[in-house]
Amino acid sequence: MIINFRRTDDNFYKEKELILPIVDLAFENEKYVGIVCEVLNLFYSYSEDIVNKITKMLKSLEFRMNPEEISNYRMLSKKIVDFYWEVVDDEFGKQARAFDQDLYYKQHLQYSDMRLNRYRGLLFENLLIRLVQDRFEGELFETGCQVYINNCRVIARYGKGNSEHKETIDVAGWVSEMSYGEFYECKISPLGFKAENYKYFVELISGLKQNKVINYIVGFVSADATEKLKAQKKCIEGRCSNCNETFEVIGRENLYKTKFYRVPEIA
Repeated sequence: MIINFRRTDDNFYKEKELILPIVDLAFENEKYVGIVCEVLNLFYSYSEDIVNKITKMLKSLEFRMNPEEISNYRMLSKKIVDFYWEVVDDEFGKQARAFDQDLYYKQHLQYSDMRLNRYRGLLFENLLIRLVQDRFEGELFETGCQVYINNCRVIARYGKGNSEHKETIDVAGWVSEMSYGEFYECKISPLGFKAENYKYFVELISGLKQNKVINYIVGFVSADATEKLKAQKKCIEGRCSNCNETFEVIGRENLYKTKFYRVPEIA
């Protein structure tokens, strides 16, 4: 069996410069990961005092840190504040338009709220990427991609007359020698996980099972609590007759544990 990935997601202005300094600090510490998730979950809408609110919140959470964690935590806090400050700034919007005008209008990046929402999502995706990517070093690993199993694209059709389709996943890794894969869809809010995401999981898992792949993780990942993810999964299952699959739901309290998943030693 052959699995391949093809990236289809867009590249956003200053995505790596703004986001990687945060995730490189956060992924080393479970407390940092949890706090990044809390900030992303709470501060989702632009307001004139949003940066002041975030600054106060991050300062108030210093009590969770051990003395040896304080220095890096303060660096992380500054980078988070700088991230929000820059993304909501009008000048950043102008620069994003100059970088890719088509993407700017397609994603409605002229609006501070839309820009903030898009970059928050990118930050959360990159946090998960940083947690899981090391075990796929030298293997197949991609983000924002289509998945092909034996040259057949995984696709889920939905909507009236199956007129719409879902054909990408946020994070995917594959170790061909071990026939082992990990596939994740990331949403800051559980409510962002829709029936089409669930149907895509159904198609993906079906394709893996048909090819006798037994070692894999398919997971819905959110910055909110795991119980809310479970509730959203159950809600979709109650409305969609074909949605009855088993897969992982990973909330912020379990997100850091993904760093320690292990590739099986025997296929």
